[in-house]
Amino acid sequence: MNAEKEALKELRESLEEGVRGEIRDFLDSFDLVKKTIRSINRELDGVKISDIDFFKLEEYPINAELRTALEGARQQTTLFSFDGQIGKMDLLFERGKIGLQDLFEVSMKVTIGDRISTLSNLGEGESTGTSMGLLLCVHIALLKYMTSEERGRLPIFIDEVEKLDDLNLLELVNFCESSGFQVITASPRPTGEIEINYWLNRDSTILTRANKARWSELNG
Repeated sequence: MNAEKEALKELRESLEEGVRGEIRDFLDSFDLVKKTIRSINRELDGVKISDIDFFKLEEYPINAELRTALEGARQQTTLFSFDGQIGKMDLLFERGKIGLQDLFEVSMKVTIGDRISTLSNLGEGESTGTSMGLLLCVHIALLKYMTSEERGRLPIFIDEVEKLDDLNLLELVNFCESSGFQVITASPRPTGEIEINYWLNRDSTILTRANKARWSELNG
């Protein structure tokens, strides 16, 4: 009988450690997401798009009860003690498979004067050019976060820049260059914010001196 009790105890402890380990790994991934958001916001600090005074990414909780249960399980030494607080473990088992998308969503907080907006979809609430500028800044900051600081300057292609006004395009170009990216764009019209323009048509798809011009040369 004692051997059977000991075996059950070892099985329970093994199960507890396994569950706690899975919860720790899961919440470590969640912590990494929050750290990434903070890093991206540091990169975005000071970037000026249109009339926006300030913008940043924010993590918004979806299921506070589920997050509380997970945090409680991570800190608990014995999952099956069910002392009242850890009874919330029932919620975790009832949910079955849990993903990060069950805990939070990411939105953008935009401040213009006294108006503060929270945008879950950047296509809503702002002009096309402003929305495009915001999205590009976030993607550039994310790319910088994901790549090594020793990678050197990398090319980055941005299409449809004609949707951006000159000031936003200049801000974007400067942000790309300060982040270690060389901007390559495509547009039906030349712009002074891009120093070198190549004139292409259906018969000329190779970049050569013949179809290359500097904006300063065009404007004397």
